[in-house]
Amino acid sequence: MGNKKKEKYFHDEKYRWHVSDNILISQNSFDKVLLALSSGALGISLTLIDSLVISLASQYKYFLIVSWISWVLSLILLLFSHMNSVKAWEKTLDQYDEGILLNCYDNIGEPYNSRVGYCNKSGFLFFIIGTICFITYVIISL
Repeated sequence: MGNKKKEKYFHDEKYRWHVSDNILISQNSFDKVLLALSSGALGISLTLIDSLVISLASQYKYFLIVSWISWVLSLILLLFSHMNSVKAWEKTLDQYDEGILLNCYDNIGEPYNSRVGYCNKSGFLFFIIGTICFITYVIISL
């Protein structure tokens, strides 16, 4: 009985597109939040550079430099994510027009969908690394 319910939902086209739409909404929200956090953190740290940098010869300045590099990499990866997201939707439309999506959703928008996921995960990781390095620098420098 459990398999019939699963098959029913799998073949229900409206349900499938509802799930797909929610994934897109979640992805867009994640991208916007990470973009705002990375650019905001970079902007704030650059604005406060005079009060943060006690000495340019400080042995701990590398934490600050690594945080900036990490945040910039996070922003670059998010830009690649957006570019691949558009390509994924274009590829999905092509697949739909060719009838590929009628029975199988396994490769929808590929290889671009996989790239979007990779870019987002990597961008998030670089954001965390940058934040940890920045906080470490501030704590050590005080």
